[in-house]
Amino acid sequence: MHIDLKGLEAFIAIADAGSFLGAAERLNLSQTALSHRIAKIEADLGVTLIARTSRRLSLTAEGRELLPRARASLGELSVLVADFRHRGQARKRQITVGCIPTLVAGVMAPALQIFMRTYPSVRVRVQDGYASLLAEMVRTAQVDLSLMVTRGTHFETVFEPLRSEGFVLCCPPDHALARHSSLRFAELEGYDLIGNSVIADAMRDIDQLVQWRFRVENVATAVAMVEAGLGVTLVPALAVGQHNRARLSAVPLAEPGVVRRLGLLTRPDMPLSNPAAHLAEILREALWDGSAASPTAKDEIY
Repeated sequence: MHIDLKGLEAFIAIADAGSFLGAAERLNLSQTALSHRIAKIEADLGVTLIARTSRRLSLTAEGRELLPRARASLGELSVLVADFRHRGQARKRQITVGCIPTLVAGVMAPALQIFMRTYPSVRVRVQDGYASLLAEMVRTAQVDLSLMVTRGTHFETVFEPLRSEGFVLCCPPDHALARHSSLRFAELEGYDLIGNSVIADAMRDIDQLVQWRFRVENVATAVAMVEAGLGVTLVPALAVGQHNRARLSAVPLAEPGVVRRLGLLTRPDMPLSNPAAHLAEILREALWDGSAASPTAKDEIY
């Protein structure tokens, strides 16, 4: 059903001004254009709203009944439009993105540095957490997009794969394993291994049985334990450079070929704002062009 908002606006303006001339000036219209609007809404409704004579103007019974309801409806509509306009402006001023912790330093932070050159006044909230949490936040529109590892996606979300990432052994620079250019997992036998949830998930995917000396959840905790001399650990390649308390060597794990698949998770039914779309493109380029390449032997974790 078509609603003649311009006709209702003209009707209210005439009722408030008490004349066609005053209403036309208020709406910045000619009297002819205003008369056409009133004639059209009266034809649509099938009733006369304004009684016109050569000497005075008055509302008909139908006009008097319509006026307060039209005024209330247009007022409510104005509030609604203002609210959504405010939301639209807010989307231009702030974006919220998700990122698993191991990609913050190596990918997200450099991408945000580039992003701020184009959008210096846009505020960015980074929600870091496990992939399962971030996937739910994308699904419920709490974040605009998320940089994460592939997971079983909900039908409302789409995962865009961008890169496969390998793992490296993290150990002190004077450790016997630090001299290797690459390592097979079998060569780690006899060393105290510190497991973390990231490598545990990856090993589970290839049915690799691992005997850990210690088991923690977070990569940062595992690295801290390496620094404390408790053993060695395996971390995602892009986590190299994330830790700055001590220099630790990183040696690529060549066998088995343990990888995790990285990409962007979004809701295709919710278009990204221009700033969010720009950040998404920067993240794609960061993972495509080798700027976040896997480390080579003897790279250090800072």
